[in-house]
Amino acid sequence: MDFKEELWGEIRPTGRSAEECFEDLGISLEFLKGKKILDIGSGLNQFAQDLKQEHLDLTSIDMFYALTPEERKKVFSELSPENFETVKTSLDRMAIKDKDSHLVGGRAESLPFLDETFDVVLAEYSMPHYAENRESMRDFFFEVARVLKPGGEAHIYPMRIRPGRNVTRKDAEEVLSNLRNLGFSVEVSGKELGDDPPDTRPLLLVLGKPQIPPDRGGQPS
Repeated sequence: MDFKEELWGEIRPTGRSAEECFEDLGISLEFLKGKKILDIGSGLNQFAQDLKQEHLDLTSIDMFYALTPEERKKVFSELSPENFETVKTSLDRMAIKDKDSHLVGGRAESLPFLDETFDVVLAEYSMPHYAENRESMRDFFFEVARVLKPGGEAHIYPMRIRPGRNVTRKDAEEVLSNLRNLGFSVEVSGKELGDDPPDTRPLLLVLGKPQIPPDRGGQPS
């Protein structure tokens, strides 16, 4: 197994439906219409597939898209053979020219977009859920803040700290405090930041960027 495939040894891309995303992220189709949208960690891109007929201005970013179509299939056929036939249709769909959205291979901690590009940023079961450490989580949040247009919103679910990661509840609270100091609204619904038992509903986080651009001097180093 080469280094690319090792990236997916623990977590392989999934395909959550638009209905699931709407419920988890606290959004609706009407909310998305007319907006420039970034979907972070979009995996098999089922969200975009479900909404294809709506002709949304949607960009999907995932490290998975940096793999060639052949490498994507190899990841599933070798690492998850029991699910391969189920996801093969999705993989084939992502390889054609008439894609459901604009696919970008990249990392959430270093988004390859200009400042103030998107009206809405969505992240469901991507970051910060899979953040490896405090720096990774911090970089994700400030990259989201950077690419949001003034008045834009980020809907992030879940705000759950996964066991075994080098990041704590205190780290998450510190990052969100810094964003508040920069003028962002920070709204949460659900349980407290931190680990959640598997039978509880974790936090939905909604960040709102102020209309007046924030002073970047408050960003942690």
